[in-house]
Amino acid sequence: MCGEEYDRNADACPECATPNVTKMGGKYVRFDFLGGVPADMDLGQGVTADEAKRFVLSNTHRYIPKFAAMRGGKHLSWNWLAFIFPCGWFLSRKMYALGGLAGAISVALSLFSIPFNRAIVQFDLTGGYMEISRLIAENIESIGVSVIALAAIGGLLNIVFSFLCGMFGDLLYRNHTIDTVSHIKQESVDLEEDFRSKGGVSLIALLIGWAIVQYLPRVFLIIFGKNSQGERGDRPPDFP
Repeated sequence: MCGEEYDRNADACPECATPNVTKMGGKYVRFDFLGGVPADMDLGQGVTADEAKRFVLSNTHRYIPKFAAMRGGKHLSWNWLAFIFPCGWFLSRKMYALGGLAGAISVALSLFSIPFNRAIVQFDLTGGYMEISRLIAENIESIGVSVIALAAIGGLLNIVFSFLCGMFGDLLYRNHTIDTVSHIKQESVDLEEDFRSKGGVSLIALLIGWAIVQYLPRVFLIIFGKNSQGERGDRPPDFP
């Protein structure tokens, strides 16, 4: 994992504590954590591929080759996690500013659907999507064309935003990695500790991002839906 050479009879690497699989009954397999990129390759600002690997920590065999390709001018890539859940992925990779921005955009775009959700609360929404679609089609006038259009625009913009994150997520992560590692090298007194604390993956941040994007729009719907519901006490519908 870290490149340290040691006796294969040892239980683990004395440098990074990676366990020796041969001691656990497995077979010795040399895995390239750099994905074929030379360890001393400069990825930018004097940051080597090996240093980037020690910062990224998880899934390095995917990210390091992409960082190297971007060094050569290929800026577009595709990241499924960044596409499916932009806020959570940015936060999990400790890009907190970008994660907060992505979460704010996702929540803001979901607000486009609030008038629509307030309008359809009067209908029986216990059926399937086909039944709900039929009810909406039969009640376009009472719901309002502008309300339906606003919800559609919000959904379309959300898809476009997700595509942009999927295409440029790796580039943003590469820039974050290079900038952060370069800063650590200039000021840190313990490189490995700073690489671990500022790099890698944060599952807690991922869960926080998921909770915000999942439940904050519902809170807004409940708040803004009270006036339209009056004293009926109907529960607003869940977001699909």
